[in-house]
Amino acid sequence: MRVFVAGATGVVGRRAVSRLVAAGHEVTGVSRSPEKDALLESLGARPVRVDLFDVDALRVAITGHDAVVNVTTKIPPIAQMARVRAWDENERIRRVASGNLVDAAIGAGAAVFVQESLAFMYGEHGSEWIDAASTPLVSAAFTGAIETAEANVARFAANGGRGVVLRFGRFYAPEADQSVALVNSARRGLMLDLGAADSYTPMIDADDAAAAVVRALDATAGTYDVVESEPLPRREQAAALGAAVGRRRLRLPPKGLAPKSAGYLSASQRVSSRAFQDATGWRPLSPSVREGYRKIVRERGVEPALPGRARLMLWLLAASAFALGVQAEFFPRQFYSDFPFGRGWVAMDGRYNEHLIRDFGALNLAIFVLTAGAIFVGTRAISRIAAVSWIVYSVPHLVYHLRHLTMVMPGADKVGMIVSLSVPIVLAIVVLFDRVHASAPTVDARPPTPLPGANLTPMSARR
Repeated sequence: MRVFVAGATGVVGRRAVSRLVAAGHEVTGVSRSPEKDALLESLGARPVRVDLFDVDALRVAITGHDAVVNVTTKIPPIAQMARVRAWDENERIRRVASGNLVDAAIGAGAAVFVQESLAFMYGEHGSEWIDAASTPLVSAAFTGAIETAEANVARFAANGGRGVVLRFGRFYAPEADQSVALVNSARRGLMLDLGAADSYTPMIDADDAAAAVVRALDATAGTYDVVESEPLPRREQAAALGAAVGRRRLRLPPKGLAPKSAGYLSASQRVSSRAFQDATGWRPLSPSVREGYRKIVRERGVEPALPGRARLMLWLLAASAFALGVQAEFFPRQFYSDFPFGRGWVAMDGRYNEHLIRDFGALNLAIFVLTAGAIFVGTRAISRIAAVSWIVYSVPHLVYHLRHLTMVMPGADKVGMIVSLSVPIVLAIVVLFDRVHASAPTVDARPPTPLPGANLTPMSARR
């Protein structure tokens, strides 16, 4: 089969092209640059430069193809996602480009049209199983564009073609910006998602989505959900992601954080892919995010987060450096006379020197920045650098005071000084030699719970 793919260089598109070629199809992919041309050629496809908003040019490009696949999207950068206007181009693609592709496909005589859509626009349904055949889309900011794109596929079918709509769950892939942000946040202990802990959100590995595109070429006309086969509540999704990055637990965002206009993001939607599985034999290789998140972390080469013990030691060291640094840098006379807690240890060791005390304060503030950076970045390399820096700083400091214990100082103060100077060394040694490891998630040896299907009739059966 000759297949024309719009969105061929995107996260799902490039994977779909690779699998279509491997399945023996002749593939033409839309490209917009020499780099994208080279990418498609490396995948075994023929690149074509064509404007998706030019119907006549599309008809020429599609002529001779048996099938058209539209997986074109324009997702804005994460920092702009909260702006409705940032989605204008994506909306235009769904509303206008999908219609242009359908018109061109009809004019060129293509037999099959596959259109991507969304499986997380069903609204709140708790733990109830839902799918495209049983549940209507909710009215939301982007529903209109989705319905327009799906209506274009229905128009293709009305003209004698076979139209297939694939409602995908939320994509995740190693190179996707949202997935990168998700993993990075998880390494810092935060689950970057909205919704109650016991709620569901449909997910799909981009590789599994691409495999579904290939299977859709032979599917009966209809609207199908393409999601993981073993959906987990958000609480378990967070646990799976935490295990993948080496965190015992992740903090979920506060309830109600999603804006009212985007309530579908936090709604509980336990979506079933049974209809598509039955119609095509497709099965996701990542049946849940337990497998999918581990795959992302592995393919990105993400270093496991620092163990909780090492993070605690770094926090204690950072707090110590910050307290010493602020007092010595900004209140040098007080530091000289009173440190610690009015006992005057510094004053017992010589005359007041503001220059040296402020330098001591600046040094501690610098070490604080290094230690805080080690906590934030969370890599083994920088945590070891911070630990070694503390040892280099603290050991000579301790040695000096061990050699000058003859100063006029009560015995209890001598013990307190030596202990307080030894603690940073011990904490740094713990950080230096603490082992980093990824927690192994529990594997359920039981067969997966069957998806509901007996009472969920595929949309294709209604047409």
